[in-house]
Formats: sequence, C-alpha cells, structure tokens
Amino acid sequence: MCAEIRCAFPADRNALIDAVATAAERQSVPLNQYRYGVPAEAADDLRFAGRSVFDFHGSRIYTDESTLAFENEILAAKNDDGGPAVPVDLTFETLTSYRNGEGSTLHDDQLTAASNVLLSSCMLDAIVGPAGTGKTTTLGAVRAAWEAAYGMGSVVGLAPAAASAEVLGSELRMVTENVAKWLHESVGSGAAERATRFFQADDRLRMARTPRGPNVGRLQQEVARLAAEQNQWLFRPNQLVIVDEASMVSTFQLAALIRQAKEAGAKILLVGDPAQLESIDAGGVLGWLDRQGKAARLSTIWRFRDQWERSASLGLREGRPSVLAEYEEHRRIMHGHYSDMVDRAYSAWHSDILADRVSVLIAPDNETVQMLNERAQADRVSLGDVDAERTLVLRDGLRAGRGDIVIARRNDRSIRDDRGAFLRNGTLLEVTGVDRLHSALRAIRKDTGAALLLPSTYVEASMELGYATTAHRSQGLTVDTGHTVVIPGRLTRELLYVSMTRGRHSNTAYVSENDPDEEELLDPSARSSWRVILGEVLAAEGAERTAHEVRDFERQQHADSLERLSREYDYLAQIAAGWISQRLPTVLCPAALRRCANLQLEACSYRCERSDAGACRDPGGSQLHGFRHGLVADRSHDSLCSSPAFLGPTTLKPEAVADRNSSSMETLRRPKEG
Repeated sequence: MCAEIRCAFPADRNALIDAVATAAERQSVPLNQYRYGVPAEAADDLRFAGRSVFDFHGSRIYTDESTLAFENEILAAKNDDGGPAVPVDLTFETLTSYRNGEGSTLHDDQLTAASNVLLSSCMLDAIVGPAGTGKTTTLGAVRAAWEAAYGMGSVVGLAPAAASAEVLGSELRMVTENVAKWLHESVGSGAAERATRFFQADDRLRMARTPRGPNVGRLQQEVARLAAEQNQWLFRPNQLVIVDEASMVSTFQLAALIRQAKEAGAKILLVGDPAQLESIDAGGVLGWLDRQGKAARLSTIWRFRDQWERSASLGLREGRPSVLAEYEEHRRIMHGHYSDMVDRAYSAWHSDILADRVSVLIAPDNETVQMLNERAQADRVSLGDVDAERTLVLRDGLRAGRGDIVIARRNDRSIRDDRGAFLRNGTLLEVTGVDRLHSALRAIRKDTGAALLLPSTYVEASMELGYATTAHRSQGLTVDTGHTVVIPGRLTRELLYVSMTRGRHSNTAYVSENDPDEEELLDPSARSSWRVILGEVLAAEGAERTAHEVRDFERQQHADSLERLSREYDYLAQIAAGWISQRLPTVLCPAALRRCANLQLEACSYRCERSDAGACRDPGGSQLHGFRHGLVADRSHDSLCSSPAFLGPTTLKPEAVADRNSSSMETLRRPKEG
C-alpha cells in the first residue's frame, strides 16, 4: 500500500511506513516478548534498531485478539459436554452390523473412533487419520448410527471446497455444501440481503390496504419463500455436522460454525489430517486438538497394495529421512536433470493411461504443469484422440478441442449438467465437441458422465487443460498410480506427503537435482543430491500452529532454550575475550581464553537450571553434564577467569569494563516483569 502512495521526500515515505507498522503493532497481540532491555548508550555490538542484538529484527510474532478468542471458543466447545449423543445400545448395534460399499466391516481403530464420537456428548469432536486409513468408511458408519437415532437428514456435510463437498455427499449419500457458501448464506452477506428483502416485503404486506388483493398474495408468497430459504441454511437440534478436510478450514470459519451449532443444539465433527494441506488463513485447530489428545485417531492404513508402503508413508508424514531408503529400494525414486525427470514422469504416466490405469501426474508449480499438459495434448493429437482444428481458447492460453481433458477452475452455479449439478472448481471433464454456433464446448464429467455445455466466456476465463495437476489440487484423489515431479525448493513436507499417497498400487517421485529457474552449474558434482533435496523437503514442515501453541512454545521452550542461551553466551564470550586480549595481551593465554568461554557456558547452564519457565528440558541433566565435564576446566587457581567480568551479562559489574570503548556488556539487562 505504501509503495503506491507518492511522497515528496524519502523521509516522508519512511515516516509513513513507520506509522503504518506502529499502528498495526498497537492493534496486534505479541506472542513472544523482548528478552532483554538495553539503554540508549549501549554500544553497537549489543544493540540494533533500538533493541538488544539478541532480539533481532523480525523476531516478534503477532496475532490479534479475535484469533485467540476464536481458538478459545473452539476449545470450549470441545470441553462442553452438553451436546447430543447416541445411546450405547444403538451405537453398538449399528456399528457392529455396518458394512461399507464393498461389504467390509469396520476395523478395530475405525470402530473405536466411531464409537468415541457417537457416545460423546461434547459439542465438538474430531477424527484424525493419515492418508488411506478409511476416514470415509468410518464416517459412513457414524452417519448410519446417527440417523438411526435422530432420523433421516439429521447428518449434513461441509467441506472447504465445492468439489470435495460433492465427493463427500456422493460417498455418504447426504446433503453437503462448501464451508464458505454455507457461511455466506447463513450469517454472511447472502443472509443479510435475504433479510433485507424479507423485511421489505413484510413491511409492504402490513401496509397493504386490501387484505385480499393480488399484491397481498404475492407478498405473502415472497415472505414465506424467503423464510423457507433462510431455514435451509440453519442447523437443527440434534443434527450432526461433519466438516471434512477440516485442517483446510480457517479458525474464523470453524468458530462461526461452532457458534451456529451451539445455538441450534447441534454437534460438530471435524475430520481430516493435519499432516496434509492447511488453511490459507489462520488455522491449525485440527492439529492442536490432536496434539492435546482431544481427537480420535485412525492408525491402520488400507489404501496401499504393498505392505511396506503403508508404514513408509507414515515416515513421510512424520518427516523421517530414513524412510527414503525404502522408497529407493523399491524403485520409487528417480533422480537426475530437470528435463529428464519431467520426461520420465510423463512417460510413466502416459504408459499407465494407455494401459487403462487411473493415474495422476503431479508437478510442484504451474509452469511444469502447463509443460506436461502441452505434451499430453500433443501426443493425443498425434494419436487422433484430440481434434486440433475445431478448438476454443482456454485460460492458460492453450486451446481445447474434442477429446481433450479439461478442468474447471471456478464454481459457477449457473452452469448445470443434465443431472442438475452445478459446475464446481476442480471438476474434470472430457470435451465431446465444439459448438461454434453458440461459441461453447460440449463436455461430459469424468466422474459421473453427466453432459453439460460450457460457454466461451467461462472457458476463456476459468478452464485449463487437465492432464497434469499440482499437489494442492491432488488432495482427496485416490487413483491406481501416482507420478510426482520434485523440484528443489518447491514443496513442503505436507505437499510431498499428499503427492506420494494418491496411488493404491504405486507412488513414484522424480527428483530434479537442478532448479530450472537457476543457471546451469558447470560442475555436475556441485548439484545437490536427491537425498539432500528430499531431506530438505521433509524438514520443511508447513503445518500451521494455533496462536495458543505458538505463544506457549515461545514462553516455555524457545525463549530460554539451552541452544539459544549457549549461542548468546558464546557471542558475549567472544566480545569479552576480544576486549581482554586488547587490554591484557601479556596475561591472557589461549588456555585462559578457553576457560573464560567455559565460564560463560557454565553461566548458561546455571541460567537454564534456574529458569522458572522450565525451558531447559534435559532429563537427568545429561546434556549439561557433558558440557561441564567435557568443556569446563579447573579454574580454581585462575583469578583472571573468576573476575566478575565473566560471570554472565546479568551479573556483570560496570566497573569491570568502565573504560571500554568497543562494547558495553554491562548494559544488557533483563526487562523488568510487568
């Protein structure tokens, strides 16, 4: 914003930026505190930008009051036992007799999770399960038991995207909607507009002079219609609201849903995997509940054909690099130059498609996806499967004709197929023809076979080729085989885990050992190996934490961790050693310098042990024991190292460095409490 405002002088712009930042800071809540205070006269080696060098720029973490309040509201709902539940006998009877679409019964962990939810009277419950643990099967049993207790239609489903909501509805045979649409129509601007029309019609109805005139009848119908429409977007007493892929729903949205459910006397059930994709807004709630032991867990993986892949996928989920050896052993990791990896991934996917296997081709960025889409289209044209003559332009600048696979990138409720379903973001379609008269594409849905007509305005603005996809769009898919291109710096652990768990029969990673956006290295040996690249991906955890978790971590573990304190004291020891070596070059020997640094480490150890925040979590003191016995020398005869100047920054005597010009360690002080 500030970059778009013209200022007369650079100083004016800087002042404007400072004012905006200050105003934002005043309206925010810090989740961590400044660790030290320094006076204005402190030297440059101890202060920076008005703060201690240990409170470096950008180290403050902020949230707002509403986020903390929403998280408290969600946790309160989990602890509220005034919600509806299913009787024990009915729960047992329904769950033990339940069969899924394939005729299978519930497994032990699914039975336990379902019964925990059904018997619980909490207003909020949660089920967490890794990819392939049968969350949908478990939800089917939960729905059957709940409807046995409260009747048909007593279970509704919500999901973060319209396409995933449709899948949930078709799998569980119940009414579903996406979260944003529900909130828009129930408490958002949709509800506000409806309320305005309702009260306007009601006012006109009361002011009508002729009680039985034609206008009165129309107004009565309008009032009744608006009231009935609003009731469609309200929860009912004893209703179960299943929120699927709940980790992708924001904290604000969850709090709004819980508030509605509480007012109606309904129950919310969150389902998902916090180790997969997160909300783009403030989130982390599902993982927070799971880490507190407040969620039922599914643990047995059934999706993968190979037993080794079931346990190996959990290693990816947890970020363990050691699991890569299993994927390498089973030839599930290919590596090499970027162009070679893209070529091998495409060739393997194309072979699977020709063999009538359901396969997904995943790339980490839109550029690679478009490259793969162009190649797939060209191959289909050469085989005669795609008409390249009669086409329409797509959003990405490519063209689509009969036989092409395309994907919708925007919800449009005005475009309906021949079964009445509206066009959802993420829907895959096969083009069956080009209607030049109406400038439209005729297509059928790949999942249901329903036919629809796509106007050119939608095609040009919101349609792309759909042969390849990104990791984000692949969540929720289950296919026969998965092929994933990995490029350095493009994926997080969660994205890799999602990509490598889509296929039942196999999931293969094609690791590019060079970045296509960077200049080619002359020495191939200077490239990072595939192990390093995948190790970095597994270390790049992208799962969000709630504001409460971040605040607790900063207060209890990170602020005075042994690692952090050791580095701070090492820095101070170097400053002190440099000062002493300048003043007493004939007295201070290397051994004495070493003992001085050891004293700093001893002070650090003492500081950790005395920390009232419980920061030093080292059972048995083994780490500190090693520091003391391995590094700290006998200093009983060394009067120099026992000087107050080496007893740590909180006990440093001003007179010890009174005439020192290069720094002023004695000015570093802990800020006063309160």
